[in-house]
Amino acid sequence: MLMIYVTSFVKVNHDFQKSTFSKRYLDNGLKSNEDVKKLNPETLIYAKRYFRDCIIHHQQIIKLVEIVESEFNYLMLIQFLGSLLLLCLSLFQLSINDIRSTRFFSMLCFACLMLFQLLIFCWNGNEVLVESLEIAFAAYDSDWFVCDIATQKAVVLVIQRAQRALQLSAGKFAYLTLETYMSILRASGSYYMVLRKVNE
Repeated sequence: MLMIYVTSFVKVNHDFQKSTFSKRYLDNGLKSNEDVKKLNPETLIYAKRYFRDCIIHHQQIIKLVEIVESEFNYLMLIQFLGSLLLLCLSLFQLSINDIRSTRFFSMLCFACLMLFQLLIFCWNGNEVLVESLEIAFAAYDSDWFVCDIATQKAVVLVIQRAQRALQLSAGKFAYLTLETYMSILRASGSYYMVLRKVNE
């Protein structure tokens, strides 16, 4: 189940990279309406189709993120809380075991794997956030002015929508970002210190 979640993140990241508005198919150096009028009509038709495809793709990405968020947010909350508890307990086990024992080594490996698992989710969630905000800049930097008025208005709507970041959460409690990852590390360290005080 967790692999489906990670795969969904990777797909969203890939889709954002593919949907970035590109100027490579248009003539560079378009500065004014006079330059646009000099363009080949086939280039203008291609640009209109390309922008339309990018806009449709952006809408599909938004729907995909909404589906992933609605299906997995409570699962991620359980995952995060469980990981926080297990990480705290494994740190406690590390502190009471001898460094040369196999139990110490196995608990160290377990703690590292728990940290890595959380990092995968938070890193990809952070990438979704960052890439979703980049869409507005990419759309603005494109040669949108070579298209007809309807397409220009659609690009403006894409820019407005892209200014609201797409975010994935853990049960609507915390967003999956690198900041959340750091707060989990701090919280597990704090809980570890409490357990250590109780044990003394």
